Amino acid sequence: MFIMDLRSFIWPANGLRQHLRLMLNCAKKHNVIPLEFNCREDSIFQTYNVEKKTFMEYLEFHGIYADIPVDVILAAREKAYGRDRVRKWIDDLEKV
Repeated sequence: MFIMDLRSFIWPANGLRQHLRLMLNCAKKHNVIPLEFNCREDSIFQTYNVEKKTFMEYLEFHGIYADIPVDVILAAREKAYGRDRVRKWIDDLEKV
């Protein structure tokens, strides 16, 4: 399970809220066909990969924020994965 996945919301001129997923590397890694984004319809990952194996299930909607809620995300991930593990991920990312 992945805690607090990030999505960007786009508010196009027509006023419809759209989910934009920029996860091409993840799609390739998990054998999922990248979805198109047309600015009219949601573009979220599908439930199954190309082999018809379960790929993704959205369990909870965490709301819409004006900015990335870093503190909320870190707290949720630390609760699920443990503080030491999350801190190691952050340290590893900062080295890149």
